Amino acid sequence: MQSLAFPSSAAGVPETDRTATDHPHAGTSGDLFPRANLAELVQPVHEQPMTTSRRVAQMFGKRHDNVLRAINRLLPDLPGEFAHLNFEASEYTDETGRTLPEYLLTQDGFLMLAMGFTGRTAIHWRATFIKAFNALGKALRRRQSALMNRERELIRAEVARSHSAVNAILADTRAERGKTTEAHHYANEARLIGYAMTGQCIGIDRSTLDAEALQLLHRVETLEIKLLVRGADRSTRKAELRALVLKAQATAQALEAGDAEPLQSIGGAA
Repeated sequence: MQSLAFPSSAAGVPETDRTATDHPHAGTSGDLFPRANLAELVQPVHEQPMTTSRRVAQMFGKRHDNVLRAINRLLPDLPGEFAHLNFEASEYTDETGRTLPEYLLTQDGFLMLAMGFTGRTAIHWRATFIKAFNALGKALRRRQSALMNRERELIRAEVARSHSAVNAILADTRAERGKTTEAHHYANEARLIGYAMTGQCIGIDRSTLDAEALQLLHRVETLEIKLLVRGADRSTRKAELRALVLKAQATAQALEAGDAEPLQSIGGAA
């Protein structure tokens, strides 16, 4: 259970006593809509933008207990999966040391709640929160993209090393049998790897593979090294490498579907 530590605008005052009645949030200058710091409205939780019922209450000028009641009235009417994904029950400790309930809200959860708030103030803060959600969402996507690109480059380097190792061991094992290794032998080995990955005896354009496919290719080439060292013949290598890929694909599909049982009957190299 995670609580967002947003700055408080009324330190030392119990949460439900900050506003005796619902009223628009006003600045000290009397401005009806003071400038908001978007970073204070929405923060990242579970790698997605979220806000809290407390922050919604503060900015919309409502008592937090009234906002909690609005959410609790809303939840039974929502589809179960939507409610679970967009409203996360949480707790926080107030200035007096009490542990009190709150909700963490995604953008969809916030919109579902805020649609029930009417008037000029509600329109303003809905728009401001949406702007904050979109800004943080864009920043998180940019960061995730950078991380994925970095991960892909690291995996590509690993695959390049495993590819070189496959070729070196292929040449060594052939040399031990008194055979030379020509360009077409390396090409045949590349097509064997291609068959394992795609089911077709073709070469693979590694520059087009995403991080997940590169990871799988690295596993295939690592197994191929072990099989070459073991002296396995081509047909054995072909079968075991393809089995590894099929098992990995079945595992990914089962995990995506949330069902691990089908994996019990699937064979192949681990």
